[in-house]
Amino acid sequence: MKLDQIIADFPAVSSDAIAVGYRGPGDPTGTMIYVNDAYTRIFGFQREAILGGPVEITNDPDYWDDFLAEVVPKFAAGERNFTIETGCIRADGSKLWASLSFFVVPDPETGGRYTTAVYRDISDLRRRELSAEDALQERERLYSRLEGSQSRLIAAINTIPDPFAIFNKNGMIRTWNAAYSKLMCDDADAIYDGMAHEEIMQVAIELGRIPEDSAAAYKWFFDAPPDEPGPREPMKQEAIAGRRYQVYRSSAPNGDVVILRVDVTELSSREEEVKRYAERLERVNADIEYKATHDELTGLGNRRYLELALDAAREARAQKGCEIAVLNIDLDRFKQINDTMGHKAGDHVLEVVAERLRSIFRKDDAIARIGGDEFLAVVLSNTGSVLPEAIAQRVVTSLGRPVMFEGRPCRFGASVGIASTPLADEAELLVNSDVALFEAKNRGRARIATFSAAMLHRMQENKRLADDILRALDANEFVPVYQPQVAAKDRALVGFETLARWQHPERGLLGPHVFLGVADDLGVVGEIDRIIFEKALSECNEAFGGLERPPKLSFNVSSPRIMDDTILQVSDWLKTYPGEVAFELLESIFFEEEAEEFWYRLDALRELGIGFEMDDFGSGRASLIALMQIGPTRLKIDGRLIAPIPQSKESRDLVQAIVEIGRSLNTGITAEGVETEEQADLLTRMGCDTLQGYFFGKPQPLSGNAHLLPRGTRLGARRSGT
Repeated sequence: MKLDQIIADFPAVSSDAIAVGYRGPGDPTGTMIYVNDAYTRIFGFQREAILGGPVEITNDPDYWDDFLAEVVPKFAAGERNFTIETGCIRADGSKLWASLSFFVVPDPETGGRYTTAVYRDISDLRRRELSAEDALQERERLYSRLEGSQSRLIAAINTIPDPFAIFNKNGMIRTWNAAYSKLMCDDADAIYDGMAHEEIMQVAIELGRIPEDSAAAYKWFFDAPPDEPGPREPMKQEAIAGRRYQVYRSSAPNGDVVILRVDVTELSSREEEVKRYAERLERVNADIEYKATHDELTGLGNRRYLELALDAAREARAQKGCEIAVLNIDLDRFKQINDTMGHKAGDHVLEVVAERLRSIFRKDDAIARIGGDEFLAVVLSNTGSVLPEAIAQRVVTSLGRPVMFEGRPCRFGASVGIASTPLADEAELLVNSDVALFEAKNRGRARIATFSAAMLHRMQENKRLADDILRALDANEFVPVYQPQVAAKDRALVGFETLARWQHPERGLLGPHVFLGVADDLGVVGEIDRIIFEKALSECNEAFGGLERPPKLSFNVSSPRIMDDTILQVSDWLKTYPGEVAFELLESIFFEEEAEEFWYRLDALRELGIGFEMDDFGSGRASLIALMQIGPTRLKIDGRLIAPIPQSKESRDLVQAIVEIGRSLNTGITAEGVETEEQADLLTRMGCDTLQGYFFGKPQPLSGNAHLLPRGTRLGARRSGT
């Protein structure tokens, strides 16, 4: 068996990391003889650094002993194909969790063996498994607290002077007090947890504590139908020494049976007391069960209640063929209420929300509060029914009304995510409703979204992209590119429009359409703008700082970015570049709806020396009044208006009208999207003083624009000759 044959079976183009090792007869360890590109990319090792070295270079030392304990017996047993999971380590010391598939091929020529290992990164799966373990530990902690409550209950039970015991639905004793042990036997240890009721009766009969014919009568403890919980009529039973006891039995909804034996020899004086005593026990039992499944503040169900409701819904679906919908309800702006009006106001809002939800959902629907301001509801409906969506709309409408607290309105709203079978698997309803809620909140406040597979895929892709963007910010991968702007008359370079690009290590240079939306969700657009601004000014100062008239630099900014206080920090960087700097405002901004603060901010930036240019003019909403209020230094005509001017008189007339508007406002005119010499000549004759487009150069790094210097180069001529 040759190495070429093995490589042919495991192609180097695989996205999984693949390594081949060889171990000769008598060799203590194997030697690395081949790795694919994915291996070097995933683990960060240079190929020449690891070939010829030990095969265990990527094994995490923390898991080495476990690794050996798992694979050595398999090799010794002659297994040729098996898969394990283990920890691995990269060249930079970072760790991952991988699935390793081994393929062993003996070499009859040498007596050695080739071993191929296919590594697959399953770190995300590992983290989810660990998260699940954390959830189980949290559940165990909750059970521990519940057991503490039960211990206190048992301590209270032991103070009861009368014999008391609790049996489960199978007749096994679970809780009893000392008086019960003393009544039934001589040795308190003779009764143990899980002991059958019949065995206890037999011990009591053998000791003469109860008559022999009494055991059969005690079957009435457990013969009640399971759907009839509650107390039964008491039964009198003869005991030793001629004393009589009245035996009470009460069954809980979960099937537990509570048995209380009361000495009723002086029944005439104690009968009422015994009756009240049994009733109190019943209330305690119901109270304990209620508190275990309900939220203390709102009285709605809690997580345990929700689990039970989902179990019941699954059973109903299996029996009746209905569908299950989970509505994930999250309050909008609730945090602001807590922060500005206090937690008492927040608690009041939650109580009112609970009441409104009770009035909206049906009696058989289950509603639970599972977090501070998050609620879940389980709804059963017929296949194809729009009932879940209709209920969700009522929830959004109802919770959109303010709640009064101490004479002040608390304004909030609600977003709802819906996941329903059969589109969503029963086991994934909660997770999928959370995905839908995330989608609803992304659309804005007071929105409803219904889960779809595409939604989950989109969320996963956006999560990966968001992680990559944050990594790219740390790695300083966002860079400026520059599209030249030339004087219309002599085609001399007069400026650049500066644009953001992502220099991705694997995908190359990416435009803003790839990352801008997710970056906005992350709240890092301002950080990217700052990086582009600072890098551009630094690069251009180094390139053009010595010129008498350095090229003007313009940057695209949005209305929210204008209002971001950090934008005023540009003043420090403006000092580093001697040329003009301008911000391009999109005409799609609703200028008439902007607050006074927006106009104050424009004035503050103008005082710093920044000019304003109206971008994509002719395609947006800016009125002439808004133009006069902005006072732009330049209008940039949308490229979509430029393309048809050689063939269309209407287009030429429209562009000419924009030029005349610019002249009346005493602003410069830049034509964008110029792609031909004919367009450039027409625009020059029409009065545009600056031209920009692919005819003069695509957006590219500054080094790609070096041919445009020195100042005065005719870019059109240069381009047409290359």
